Amino acid sequence: MQIWLMNADGTNQRPITSLPDGACQPTWSPDGQRLAFISPCREKRNLYEGTKIYVLDVVNGRAPELLPLPPSPAADFDPAWSPDGNRIAFTSLRAGQPDIYVYDLSNNTLLRLTDSRYVEKQPAWSPTGSQIAFVREAPYSQIWIMSDTGQYPIRLTVSGELNNLWPAWSLDGSVIFYSQMRPSSNIPWLMSMRYEDRGTPNKEVRIPPKNEPDVGPVAKVSLSPDGNWLAFESWPDGTNHDIYIMTINGGNRIRLTTDKDFDFGAAWRPPLRLPSP
Repeated sequence: MQIWLMNADGTNQRPITSLPDGACQPTWSPDGQRLAFISPCREKRNLYEGTKIYVLDVVNGRAPELLPLPPSPAADFDPAWSPDGNRIAFTSLRAGQPDIYVYDLSNNTLLRLTDSRYVEKQPAWSPTGSQIAFVREAPYSQIWIMSDTGQYPIRLTVSGELNNLWPAWSLDGSVIFYSQMRPSSNIPWLMSMRYEDRGTPNKEVRIPPKNEPDVGPVAKVSLSPDGNWLAFESWPDGTNHDIYIMTINGGNRIRLTTDKDFDFGAAWRPPLRLPSP
C-alpha cells in the first residue's frame, strides 16, 4: 500500500512513495510542496498501531523524513496540516488512549489538546487555523470543535445513536462536512451542518437529499481548492473501494480510479506555491 498522485480528472496516476512497510493518510502542506503521511500502513484502519508520521518533499523528490516528535513507542496517525503550514495536528496513543496533539514545526514543540476519558481522533483544521474539528466517541462518535490550543470544546453534532466521522470544513468555515453511519453498518453517507447550528438537533443536511439519486457510500471527503468539489472514497458495488469526486451538493459524481486495489484517503492538493528565487 503506497501513496499515489493523480490529476483532478484521474489521469496520470503514479506512486510517490515506495516504503517497504507501506504508507497512507496523506495530508498536504498549504503550499502544495510537502506531504505528511503515516507508515507502516498495510490496510485502512480506524486506529493504527506502531505508525509514525513522515514528511515528503514532493517538489524536490527527497526521501521522506520522520517528523521529529518526542520519542514514543505508541502510534501517531491522522495527520492534518494547519492552514499556515506551521503545525501538524494528529491523533496519538502516546498517553495510553487516542488523543489529539499539535506539533509546531517552527519551534519543535508538542502540545496535547485533549485529555478526557473518551477516544478523540481525526482532527481537521478550520480555514483560519483557530479551531479544530474532531471526533469524540462517547460512546457514539460525534463531531466536536475546540480551539487550536484545546480550549473551549463544543459539540457540533447531536445525532443520537449514529456515528459521525471524518470532519472537513468548507472554505469559508461556515459548514462542516462529515460521514455518518449506523453502528451496525459500514456504509457511510454524507452529511453537513452549519457551524452556527452547532449543538442543535435536527439541523443536519444530507448530501445529496434523500429525494435525489443516491451516490453510494461516502467516506472521508476532501474539499477542492476552489471549494466546489469533494473527493472521497466509495464502494458502490459493495467491495471495490475507489476514489470519486462530486460537487459539494452531491451532483456530477465521477469515478477517478478503477483498479482492483483498495483506494482511500483522498487529499486534494493545494495550488503549488514555490518560494521566490
